[in-house]
Parts: sequence; structure tokens; C-alpha cells
Amino acid sequence: VDNPDFAEIAGLQAAEICLEQQLYDQSLSYCTRIVSASESINIDRAMAMQARIYRAMGNKQESLKTYEELLRLFPRSIYVREARTALRQKSN
Repeated sequence: VDNPDFAEIAGLQAAEICLEQQLYDQSLSYCTRIVSASESINIDRAMAMQARIYRAMGNKQESLKTYEELLRLFPRSIYVREARTALRQKSN
């Protein structure tokens, strides 16, 4: 695909579908590609999805770590509220 933004959106949609189908490793793979793309405008979205995937896998510690990193790197992200809510509920 020539348009990297289009490819990223498609990758995020594929990650969401995989998550819904409990194909966690595949879903993480799509997100990891986006997070690794240093010039992506979708890194925060992919990180929030990674955190949700880790939680769905039962890996609460990695989920919280990912949310903490999202807050550190993207303090103005639209996913800040989601991250803060998850971190506040970490005792649950």
C-alpha cells in the first residue's frame, strides 16, 4: 500500500477484528508494527489497543506498563482518560 496512513488504519482495524476473535498474538503483531513506526500518527491508538489486548490475555502487569508508557509519551492523547482509569483500577 502506497499510503502509510491507509495501511496503518487498515492494520488497526485488523487488530480490532483479531482482538474480537481472541486472536491476541495476531492483534498484538498489528499494533506492534504501528508502535514501531516512529513517524506514525497512530502510535497512541495502537498502544491503547496493546494495553487492552494484554488485559484480555490476562497480562495485567504488561497492560498497566503499556498505559503508563502511553501517558509518558503522549500526555495529550485522546487515550489518556482510558489509561488513567485503568491505572486507578489496578488493584481490581
